Amino acid sequence: MMKEKPNSLKVRFMSSERALNRVETMLESIQFIEELCEESGGVVKALDNRKLTRPAITMHLISIQEQIQKLQNEKESQIIKSLTNYHLKGLANTRNVIAHDYEGLDLGQIEDTIRFDLPKLKDELKQIVSKFKHQTTQEKLSRELKYYTEHKNSFYEDARLKQEQTILKIYNELKSKGEPIDDKSLKIIETIQKEHSKSR
Repeated sequence: MMKEKPNSLKVRFMSSERALNRVETMLESIQFIEELCEESGGVVKALDNRKLTRPAITMHLISIQEQIQKLQNEKESQIIKSLTNYHLKGLANTRNVIAHDYEGLDLGQIEDTIRFDLPKLKDELKQIVSKFKHQTTQEKLSRELKYYTEHKNSFYEDARLKQEQTILKIYNELKSKGEPIDDKSLKIIETIQKEHSKSR
């Protein structure tokens, strides 16, 4: 079986919805930790509570590291490359301490992870989600345009208008974000826009 070249157009930033779910799970865990700390009156107070907030925080830190490990195992190399190695090492070390020596936890290390690693990791994860959603929107536009050009002569009027409205909606979404659109797609969209302006 031949391997695809790394620069192939088929290589995507994120290969599956499952990978996106893992990234969003990490973001949810970070958000949960932030809320626990805020409700407790700060990171130190949250970690001092041995019965409630500390176990919840450590559980979510382990969850974050497990999602990263799964992404590594699933060869989601583009995502892993987007995450700073320091975050990965710091979280892995924290997870190992929690898993193997819970009673001897270095709360200072966990505090540093929460204060310094998680905010940066959160920003990086948000960027990954944004890139994935942009890619998904671009792919959706390409699919809708392809279907439109292949079937526009066989559409009933209502179906054609509905398809054109779908295309224009996706196009406007990309345009509002300043996203580039290839010349071929743009020509088709401009033709649709002209037809719509005539019918008004």
